[in-house]
Amino acid sequence: MGIKRDVLIMFAGFWHDYLFTPLLNVLIYFYNTIAFENLGLAVVYMTVWLRIVLIPFSIISERNGFKYEKIQDDFTAIQKEFKNDPVERKERMRELMRVNRIRPWASAVLLGFQLLTLILLYQVFVGGMTGKLSALYPSVPRPDFINTMFLGLDIAQLNYWAA
Repeated sequence: MGIKRDVLIMFAGFWHDYLFTPLLNVLIYFYNTIAFENLGLAVVYMTVWLRIVLIPFSIISERNGFKYEKIQDDFTAIQKEFKNDPVERKERMRELMRVNRIRPWASAVLLGFQLLTLILLYQVFVGGMTGKLSALYPSVPRPDFINTMFLGLDIAQLNYWAA
């Protein structure tokens, strides 16, 4: 029981120190600088910034899709030829993907990073922003007031219609 608790505490510390805190600091940095103290614009700018960071994985994922379409006939031939030998079939498919430089992990990395960012942003917004500003780095100035109005809606309030 004590080991599980220690692992959970270690994971929570990693989550807060290496994932949540940097994301919050980037968001508040954008809020203070290019978003003109508008939290909605800061989220939009951060989303664009994250998409730019993820461009290499998107390119790899798209290239893999095109390459996979080209060798689809080879895959079906392998499946027919080795339908009774699943181990050899998987080995031949892996070899075909390796020869054609198809990297299936790129899509998983892209989707995982986007899911992680979505969860972290949800954690930033749930329960309000005021208590979380204590996690700001000294180089990021703490705003006196967080403007949560965006396009006439308060993004800090639950709104089923806007969702």
